[in-house]
Amino acid sequence: MSVSESADGDDDDGVLLYSNGAQFERIDGTQTLLLFYTESADETRVLFDADNDAALRAFMERSPYEFDNARDLRAYEALVTRARYRCRAHPQQARALALVPSAERPDDASLLMLVYRRDSEAASVVRNRRRSPFANAENGVGAGAQRSELVLFEEYSFVPKLVVEPVWHQEKRLNATVGLLAVRVRRVIE
Repeated sequence: MSVSESADGDDDDGVLLYSNGAQFERIDGTQTLLLFYTESADETRVLFDADNDAALRAFMERSPYEFDNARDLRAYEALVTRARYRCRAHPQQARALALVPSAERPDDASLLMLVYRRDSEAASVVRNRRRSPFANAENGVGAGAQRSELVLFEEYSFVPKLVVEPVWHQEKRLNATVGLLAVRVRRVIE
């Protein structure tokens, strides 16, 4: 399906494509989830941060009585202050999911369309802002990318909520701040 955007941000089928922060902030009635990203060790690539997601998930899943400030506080602070995308469920799920090419859609009903907003350049610990984690071949959604599982965390509490696999994304321009991300929900964490 080709997407031709009109002046109000809708495509031909009336799906809001979300291309700016004001549109993102107007999404009501949905929980905000965090998707973390990082730079590779050599700072040439920007990736989703699956290893540190696993470390944060381990922190959140153990008993709070096991937390030792002297031992754990610095590591916990580093894990919750990483570069991030804020994600909210697209309010027009069925119409938005129709944008995903059929070759990218899973056979089951596990697909979820998210609207994302990247953290600001001033706040992000990732300085290589010319690159997008969506386009990386390691765990992104670009051509040849290996599918990987990522964790979405609840904003502010950092409780892990969903384990997902990114399958498709759309942004107005390369490395845009706001765009669409289709994910396959692998597991809901309760």
